[in-house]
Amino acid sequence: SSEKTFFEEKYKYILEEVKNNLNFAIKKLSLLVRDKIIREALEKLDEIVIIADENLNIEYINQFTIKLLDLYEKDLSKLNCRDLFLLNHEEIKSISSFQILKKLLTYKKTLHKILVLEIKILKVSLPDNKEKIVIIGKDLTKKIELERDIQTLKHYDTLTELLNLRGFFQKVSELISFLDTKALFILINIYNFSYINHFYGFTAGDHCLQEIAKRLKRFFPKDAILGRLFGDYFGVFVKAPEQNYEEFGKRILNELSKPIEWKNRLILPEFNIGIVVFPDNGKTFPELYQKADLLLKEIKKSGSQNVGVFTPPIEDKFKTYFRKMLLVRDALKENLFVFYYQPIFKISDLKIVALEALVRIKVKDKIVSPKEFIDYLEESPYLEEFEDWAIHKIVEKIMKWKIPISFNITPKSIKTVLMIENIRKYKNLFLDSSYFLILEFTERILLDEPQWAKDVIEFLKTLNVKIALDDFGTGYSSLNYLKDLPIDYLKIDHSFIKNIVNDKKIRHIVKLIIDLANNFNIKTIAEGVETEEQLNILRDLNCNYVQGYFLGVPQPEEDIEKLLKS
Repeated sequence: SSEKTFFEEKYKYILEEVKNNLNFAIKKLSLLVRDKIIREALEKLDEIVIIADENLNIEYINQFTIKLLDLYEKDLSKLNCRDLFLLNHEEIKSISSFQILKKLLTYKKTLHKILVLEIKILKVSLPDNKEKIVIIGKDLTKKIELERDIQTLKHYDTLTELLNLRGFFQKVSELISFLDTKALFILINIYNFSYINHFYGFTAGDHCLQEIAKRLKRFFPKDAILGRLFGDYFGVFVKAPEQNYEEFGKRILNELSKPIEWKNRLILPEFNIGIVVFPDNGKTFPELYQKADLLLKEIKKSGSQNVGVFTPPIEDKFKTYFRKMLLVRDALKENLFVFYYQPIFKISDLKIVALEALVRIKVKDKIVSPKEFIDYLEESPYLEEFEDWAIHKIVEKIMKWKIPISFNITPKSIKTVLMIENIRKYKNLFLDSSYFLILEFTERILLDEPQWAKDVIEFLKTLNVKIALDDFGTGYSSLNYLKDLPIDYLKIDHSFIKNIVNDKKIRHIVKLIIDLANNFNIKTIAEGVETEEQLNILRDLNCNYVQGYFLGVPQPEEDIEKLLKS
């Protein structure tokens, strides 16, 4: 009370005691509440939390740690950090109050399960001169396993469990760096794989790939390097046999060509095999691969079931191949690749709505046509490096010009994880922009790797990337593509457009394609429009977009930039 005589003097001492006791109780209650909050927070943390005395005897351990280390059946009061984590007591004692000791260690949870833990150890001094040891940490096991899986995915083909092109390249390159005996690089192609996929189904195609991988493992010695390089191509690097190389290749052919059983049916795979010799035909893997690839291209002209060994006459053709290789290599090294951009027009008002990026090589003032190098580039070891540059360049122009740009993806590149990673780098730009990248796929990609292509396309769609099916109608066109895949655009091949004026059958086919696409809510783009008459017919058929020399030729970026500003 504010009144001085409200309490008698004899009660004043008692009231002071009551006041002090109340203050102490309130402070004690506050500390208990704070302690309860901290304890509950520690219990809910998904991290290792341990408090021990200066002798490393555990005084507190949270539930996450008990569960992680499987300590349910152990007497927690008798646990010591020295035994638990094999810690050095002297090392812990040497820690000052200002230090944090970091350690990466393993913990054997069960006979077959070892955890990888990252812990931090610190020393806390209390008012009564006692010290506590605090250990906090994380379980890195899943992270390390995920990184290992990613590395495996980068180097192995998940379907056949053989090395992929990247893994095969690395392992062979490591071996030949010190190899002093002859060896063979054998490139194997399934000649009729597209046919198998089309007539037996994609699941049957996958089964054939797996069976061929098993046959290769059975036929070759354990020290042979085996790989499914991409699609329907397999590679083998093996010590050269004493017998004739062509006869050896025929033995391989006979083994692989045996019928494959599939749901009470027999599938008859057909192959072509190209053989090059290390070091006679090449001393590096790229050189061996290029010659084997060229050799396969030559023998495939004779049909299937052929075996070829690299010989001098093929060397002449390789010179052309080698010239293309040097052109591409130097273009990457000296930054000679450029894009020309062809406009895509909305047919109703002929406004430019998108561009298609078409690659060229610029050597001084000369522009080298893609006909001079594109066939080599699409199958070369330089493809990944080129596409890394290409995606970066195109995204840069999309953001600068504020217009969608399309780019052709090769069958080989869609099968690599790197292509997806290259595009994923720009995820935030795509998701935050109303302008987008359009990737053009051919039907061949969908035939060779149907499930993988479907998964890749669906993932790309989550990044706001649009998908165009290129050259529709020129291959094994299937309505399943339109039904099952999230395709945005369907490009009608120029071979139809050039005859659309004089050939009524072609006109009916084009109308059928356009109507079909419209029913699936897919926009159509007619390629190769070269006359006003073609344009008018396409407009009458309700085609959505057009591109071609009649409306706009491919132009360098400085000219297309002026056109967009006009």
